Parts: sequence; structure tokens; C-alpha cells
Amino acid sequence: MSNELTDIQNALAQCEGVIDRGMQSFVAVGKALLKIRDERLYREQYGTFEEYCRKRWKWGRQYVNR
Repeated sequence: MSNELTDIQNALAQCEGVIDRGMQSFVAVGKALLKIRDERLYREQYGTFEEYCRKRWKWGRQYVNR
């Protein structure tokens, strides 16, 4: 029974590590999008930030705003 509990604890820790790394990436993506939007880095090729997101990443306004 102890091995089973250890296996469960290890599996949980492994999954939580994946979630933690994903959250760090999620935050980094959000910060990059904010920089692009706030500094209007998209202007050379796109008229608006929304157009940039739609054409470059295939993301709509609601998705980006999340």
C-alpha cells in the first residue's frame, strides 16, 4: 500500500510541475502580448493589434483578452 501511495504522490508532483511550467509560459506570453500592444510593435505590418492577433496567430479578441 505504501508503494501505491508513493506512486500517487509522485504522479501528483509530476503533474503539478507541468502545470507550474505551463503557468510560467502563460504569463510570459501575456507579457509579450502586452508589450506588442502597448508599444504598438505590430504597426509595420498590421493596422491594429486585433488585426495582428487575428492574422498572425489566428486569435480573436476574446481569446487574446483572456
